[in-house]
Amino acid sequence: MEYAGLLDGRASKRHLDRLLIQIKRKYPGIKYAWVLEFQTRTHNPHYHILASHFVDKDWLAQTW
Repeated sequence: MEYAGLLDGRASKRHLDRLLIQIKRKYPGIKYAWVLEFQTRTHNPHYHILASHFVDKDWLAQTW
């Protein structure tokens, strides 16, 4: 659900799931851990992802 242009946790997680599918296709065997965090003032969700492989930032920005 989105309100006032913001994504809630569930909608944000759906976006992350789609991204992780693409990452697994491009980097077979990759292992990762992620944490969802909401910004203090804006309450916008964002993720921290730690990966076992280098992930090209340009590819990631385009795919996300």
